[in-house]
Amino acid sequence: YAQYANRLVGDWFVDGALSNYLYLYDEYDFFDFYLLRAETGITRRLPKLADAFASVHYSWYRISDSEFEDAAFQDHTINVYLQKIWKISRGQQIVAGTGADFSLAPEPAEPGRNEYSVFAGYRLRLTESFSVQAGYRGAYYDYPEINRHDWNQSMTVGCTYQITDWARAMITATGSLNRSDNSFFDTQSAGTIREVT
Repeated sequence: YAQYANRLVGDWFVDGALSNYLYLYDEYDFFDFYLLRAETGITRRLPKLADAFASVHYSWYRISDSEFEDAAFQDHTINVYLQKIWKISRGQQIVAGTGADFSLAPEPAEPGRNEYSVFAGYRLRLTESFSVQAGYRGAYYDYPEINRHDWNQSMTVGCTYQITDWARAMITATGSLNRSDNSFFDTQSAGTIREVT
């Protein structure tokens, strides 16, 4: 995972990121896959909304098999978000916001979806280098090509160790619940994510 961010002028910021994740399953390794993602966009601080932040990003992502050869799915999206951070104390903060992701060119078309979400999170810094965090995201998924609609909820709990000013290690436990108007897609899952950035 690599990320770049910088102030353009005043309350305007620009950023970009490139990431590649490998998802491995304990019991069914034929589900293993790579997720390659690139994105760039602009963010504006909104002083009249108590320093909330609004952002617009373009992203491209590709899902491929575990050998990183055949693409199972790829898409270009526009992501629009509004979020606010409240600093409770020097070591505590809460974040909340809402967003929408619009699918532009899914290949194949059937899995392409638009997402509308709300989210909230809490972070507690225990030491200068170590912090814990928890988050919730509720989302509505609209699959226009196949007229499918899902409600998805996910929660995360994790901890972060700041190795240096530019590197950190994270471990996160996740759980999700998906309810669809097509009961075949009703799912629930749990797992862990280990990440060094």
